[in-house]
Amino acid sequence: MKIFSLNFQDQEMEHEYQKEITSIYKNYQKTQKWIVLPLVVFQISIKIMREDWLLLTVLLLCSLLYALNLKCASSSNRYFKDLLLFMSLVLYNFFFPYNSVFQKKELQLQTYSLDGYFQALTILALMNTLSYSKKQLILVVIFTFQITIFSNPNIQLWEQVVLHIFELSIYIHYCYCFENFRRKVFIQANTQKILEDNIQTYNDIESFIISYNPPKNKLILMQKNRQQQITEQIQDEFIDKIRNTKVSSYDSKRRFTQFTSQEVLENQANMTLENFLFYEFTNKKKYIMHLVHQSEQNNSYLLKGFLYQESYTIKVVKIFQEKPCALVLLMENKKDNVIDQLNLRNKIAMKALDQIGDVFREYVKPSLISFQWIYNNKQKIKNIVFINKLLRKVNSNLLKCYNDFSNIQDYFSINKEFQRCLIQKFDIKEFIEQIQQHVVRFFGDDKGIFFTIDCKIPDTYVRQDQRQLKQLFLNLFFFILEKQSGTKNNHPNYVHITLVQEKDESNQQMSIKIRIDYEGHHLSKAAINSLPIINPQTIGELKHNSQKAFDLLLPISLLIIRKIGPHDKLTLKQNRMNRNFMEFQIFNALEENYHLLPIISFYPKDNILTTSSLAKHYSEYFDQVPIVQLNSIQEF
Repeated sequence: MKIFSLNFQDQEMEHEYQKEITSIYKNYQKTQKWIVLPLVVFQISIKIMREDWLLLTVLLLCSLLYALNLKCASSSNRYFKDLLLFMSLVLYNFFFPYNSVFQKKELQLQTYSLDGYFQALTILALMNTLSYSKKQLILVVIFTFQITIFSNPNIQLWEQVVLHIFELSIYIHYCYCFENFRRKVFIQANTQKILEDNIQTYNDIESFIISYNPPKNKLILMQKNRQQQITEQIQDEFIDKIRNTKVSSYDSKRRFTQFTSQEVLENQANMTLENFLFYEFTNKKKYIMHLVHQSEQNNSYLLKGFLYQESYTIKVVKIFQEKPCALVLLMENKKDNVIDQLNLRNKIAMKALDQIGDVFREYVKPSLISFQWIYNNKQKIKNIVFINKLLRKVNSNLLKCYNDFSNIQDYFSINKEFQRCLIQKFDIKEFIEQIQQHVVRFFGDDKGIFFTIDCKIPDTYVRQDQRQLKQLFLNLFFFILEKQSGTKNNHPNYVHITLVQEKDESNQQMSIKIRIDYEGHHLSKAAINSLPIINPQTIGELKHNSQKAFDLLLPISLLIIRKIGPHDKLTLKQNRMNRNFMEFQIFNALEENYHLLPIISFYPKDNILTTSSLAKHYSEYFDQVPIVQLNSIQEF
């Protein structure tokens, strides 16, 4: 700090200090004005009754300056605000000497001392909102004016100057020490704040200060981390958090994994953190004694918590502010969660390896056998048509194999290689016709699969990522036809593709709306919900992918639509007659500098817009049952 002004050397810290002090004095002045206002009204009334118009004018001017100072309490220009208060105090301080000297009234010593004493108290109280250097300045100005004009003629001037300088020095020394102490307290508090913030950030600790409202029988969130302005949304999120957090006894000698935690919670009646806090606030400790160790103090508890498959260590500390409160600290158990995440990621990787093995066994191995048979019998085989047909089948099998392998590769490198683009110009109609030929050969020419294309765009040439567009159509065609190939239906499968050009309203770019009409199986709501999550982050998301089928056709298709089109949605309509259609959009010309945000926890179910006219199943009825929101403990 600087020696005389006591300002911090660091400008940013000085700004933070002044901001904090201004906030404190702003609240201080809110109540101070209701004391100053009656004083001003009283003095104005006295001056009006005595017809002392000059002093009345000075008093009104002081009041106006003080009112402007209060009005500028929220202003960022504090110098102007302090200047108004400075002028108001100087004028008000001249009021009493003018009344005593220039009106030539008899100077009664006791009255003068009493009035001067309380006037000094008033000036000092109003001066407290100024900084230390400004306090010094206003005291010097008042002292100089008083000693120059209103000095006591009965006492020599030098004697008055020396005496008042010593008296003034005592008060300045007090202000100096108090300001120095206040700044040191601010330094310690600011250092402690930075330390706590870094500890909370590094260890993923959330802190909550809560109280209990007996009339409403409800837990009230008073502070979240450093945030004291609690909105209704934050309050609801907190209630939802503690209502879904299961707690159990903490045992440092035993490791709780995500898989054993459910058994522990069932054995302990699935008590929630909300129940625990309610019992603690209402002194019903007999319900929580099985969770508390005998060695723990009465004012703090250490618990194990589980929220959506995440493991937490919970510390509950009883504190007292204006009323009894509880400090709740939630710290994520990174070690347990990391081990669980590694186990789940290993399971997902094994499922991907199993799928790769199935792909090679079903498509690559038969293709190699076919190549070997052709090579061994090339001199004997006279039917070139049969060989060409066999080679086309091998080609379609390898294409299917490569497409499945690309889906798996994109799943594990969604924010790396998947984001790269190779833009080419090509005829999209001929491009789709070539893809449909490969698909027909894969399923067999005798399966009755027919493709038709209705191209309604004036220019069929597009600038797109040809590789990913091909992967998109293959994924959708295989998704549509794979289920049908396994059924016993002998009727033909018709797939109709419609291309329509339109202008996207969101970015004013030309795009192609692609609609695929087909007669196929219905995709249930449960099947959509079970689709794999791309780039899962939490244990719950990893567990979902490890337990559900590793079907990447639709999820990767949605990501490709997101990358090469203006939207990330796929419309899927299904009806009773098995006549369904898919609809999505792609750009006419994909820009090379078109980049998207990284994919994090991409849920396919949120990007598939289903418009079904089928009869509702019983499962869908239960999905629409409204969830009862409990807002107080009494509603339990």
